[in-house]
Amino acid sequence: MTNNDKNSRKIRLEFAIYFLKQNGTHNKKVFQITNSLFKPKENKKFNKQFSFKAISTRVYHIGIHHISLIVNGNEFERNNFKLH
Repeated sequence: MTNNDKNSRKIRLEFAIYFLKQNGTHNKKVFQITNSLFKPKENKKFNKQFSFKAISTRVYHIGIHHISLIVNGNEFERNNFKLH
C-alpha cells in the first residue's frame, strides 16, 4: 500500500428521490451513484440520470417531488422539482 492509499477514504455517494404518492405524501427511494476510494483533494465528476418513463412497478404522479444528495449516510438539503 502506498502512502496515498493510507490517506484515501471510502465514500458512498447516493441520491434520494421522494416520489409524490396519490394521497399527497412522499415515498423515499435511494439510488447509488458510487461507492469508491477517494484520495485527498481528488476531484471526480459524476453524471447520473433518472428516467420517469412509465414502468409497471411504479406510478409517477403529477406534482412536487423532492431530491437530495446522500454522502456516507448523511442526507443533505432536499430540493423540489415539479413533474408535469
